[in-house]
Amino acid sequence: MENSRADTCRFAAGTYSMTLHELLAGLDHEIKGGGSSAEIVISSVSADSQMLGSGGLFVAVKGGHHDGHNFIGDAVAGGA
Repeated sequence: MENSRADTCRFAAGTYSMTLHELLAGLDHEIKGGGSSAEIVISSVSADSQMLGSGGLFVAVKGGHHDGHNFIGDAVAGGA
């Protein structure tokens, strides 16, 4: 795994990916926005909405200066 920033996890190309279904296995969850969790492939994870693109999973975290929930729209618009 290569890290481009401390708060971003990117999987090296071709080394690892998982579906949202695999990530959420065993958790009570609801998928919003349509699609099946079995079809959504995650290739990176980040709490920084600017670091994500297609295949990225945005984790909204409320911090001391910013609330990540305010950036969910930006992450979705960027392809996450």
